[in-house]
Amino acid sequence: MVTIAAYRDRYDITGTQPLGSPADTTADRADASYARAALDHARRLSTTNAAWQAADRDTPGRPTIERSL
Repeated sequence: MVTIAAYRDRYDITGTQPLGSPADTTADRADASYARAALDHARRLSTTNAAWQAADRDTPGRPTIERSL
């Protein structure tokens, strides 16, 4: 998330698109590539976490931290 926030700050992105409009120069495209990789990684982590949480909810009687304390 820090990489994405830094990219948005550097390129003054304030819109709803996480990485704004396509980059123009070679250097900007390199920065955008790093930001895109960070965004893709964050999305994968989010999806994986959601899947684990759903599986945890769908397993009756499986102890969770809240239930085991």
